[in-house]
Amino acid sequence: MVKSLLSKNSKVFVFFLRWRPERFGISADASASVLRTWVDKEVGPEEGSKVVIMPVQYDYAGAGLMRSSLGDAADPILSVNYSKKYDFPKFASRISDDWMPLYLAEFPKATPSFLPDEQDPGGESEHSTGAFIAGLASVRDGCAAPDSLESFRPSCLSADEWSSYVTELLPSFYEGEKKKVLEAAFFADPEIRRRLARSPLVPDDADAYFDDKKNWTKFWKESLTTDTDGALWARFKEDDDLWRAFTQKSIIK
Repeated sequence: MVKSLLSKNSKVFVFFLRWRPERFGISADASASVLRTWVDKEVGPEEGSKVVIMPVQYDYAGAGLMRSSLGDAADPILSVNYSKKYDFPKFASRISDDWMPLYLAEFPKATPSFLPDEQDPGGESEHSTGAFIAGLASVRDGCAAPDSLESFRPSCLSADEWSSYVTELLPSFYEGEKKKVLEAAFFADPEIRRRLARSPLVPDDADAYFDDKKNWTKFWKESLTTDTDGALWARFKEDDDLWRAFTQKSIIK
């Protein structure tokens, strides 16, 4: 995807959204770091400098970061590339009314487009993120050998380098159903509840709050507000670290 976009544009921005909790046990920051290494190795540092790769706390942060990078005077013809998973009528109003105005406010010439299947990590091609996650789960569960993921190997990596990368992913990896199990155990754990209850987002009756599954998602989402209070951000980082430590310990078991 990055190589293709780079061949048609003078600058490419790739943002990794920090999901809470992380969907596959792989952080946005780690993913951004890996992609940075791969891009520079694939196209070289000079071409790689045209690719800006950043993790972001909010899905609406990208436009402002692009403006900061390009400078106030820049007036580019900006293409905002969406995954084809959003190319459905139910998302049309969200794109036109919610997402694109964020970019148009900074870049009046911005236009939306959809990534083609062969470049779309969120699509349904045989090389999509979903296909890789399914393959990684099969390797983890002993249903497939690591070399079954060879088709996903970036051209800039040797077979040994790719094997090492996959091996490093496995200990912290979880997907859909496993994530549900981990999250249920996380919010049911008495010590976890005691520590999370210190957050200003949790009411006095913390047990009742965490007994309601709807509040699990609410807890993470409300932690991702525009609140700039330093204590709240410090609290959220502690909660995030707590989740990571808990899932790692549970997966190793």
